[in-house]
Amino acid sequence: MELWIAKVPDGDSDELYQRGLAAVNDESRARIGRFFRRPDAWRCLLGRLLARHLREHLQSEITFATTSAGKPYIENNRDDNPIAYNVAHDNSFVVLAADFHATSPAVSAIGVDVMKCVLPRSLTLPGFVEILTDQLSPAERVALRQPHPLLSSNITSPTLLQHIFWLWTVKEALTKCLGLGLGFDFSRISLDIFAAVEAYESQTPPLLIDGAPLRGYELTLMEIASPTGDDTYQCVIAKRTFTASEPSDEPRPPAFPTDPTIPLARIIIRPRISFSTGSIIDNEIYMRDAEGVIDTAVDREDKP
Repeated sequence: MELWIAKVPDGDSDELYQRGLAAVNDESRARIGRFFRRPDAWRCLLGRLLARHLREHLQSEITFATTSAGKPYIENNRDDNPIAYNVAHDNSFVVLAADFHATSPAVSAIGVDVMKCVLPRSLTLPGFVEILTDQLSPAERVALRQPHPLLSSNITSPTLLQHIFWLWTVKEALTKCLGLGLGFDFSRISLDIFAAVEAYESQTPPLLIDGAPLRGYELTLMEIASPTGDDTYQCVIAKRTFTASEPSDEPRPPAFPTDPTIPLARIIIRPRISFSTGSIIDNEIYMRDAEGVIDTAVDREDKP
């Protein structure tokens, strides 16, 4: 599994933007052109170009398609070695997670989410929690309102904010993996982030769905620091580890596995990383600025 991270330019370089637009096809240009704000257009453009890097990486022709729920996937996947990918973006970062040995069906084998860990404008921390209440499980609501042994006796605002964003990004990544689009009730998912931390010896499974332990998924959590170190992003990759009984190119309402032979959901917490253009971490995480993404794209004649 790999994660590719691209950074939106800090300044408004119209020349670089136009070069990027020239590297995509007419359908992509039309979609990108619907965005009024340039940062939004940049995020869409970089997402398209990162998907194109799959072709470069695989050195084979792949065809992209979109499900009825709007999830992009690879249409001409190989049955013996399917490839799954998913794209997410927030603020300055666009990320693509890819599994080159996915379980079938690949369309619902991976999901990714990334969010900048900062309060939305004009919101206080209590107000932010209140807005999210309906999307939290009863256990999560309690956890946000009382201290925990792993924290100091007084939960500091940054720590609590990180806790909130872990809850949200895990739920987003998991539902994006399922590929069902909007409408999934986030309160059905319950995460005990502390049960996932090795130092906290808990007998409670860290991830529940409808009150029962979730099986057959692996979630990787990581923090990404901006180049200046002033901002922190939280990223989660959700990966299905079991093969569905009925392969399909269209996601179906999830029948979460109850077979005890399927392992409980596993949560992996990676060390914090800092964004650095051109860096490669553990041959799994690749970081490029917008110019690097575009330069690679224009070297190829085919357009996404």
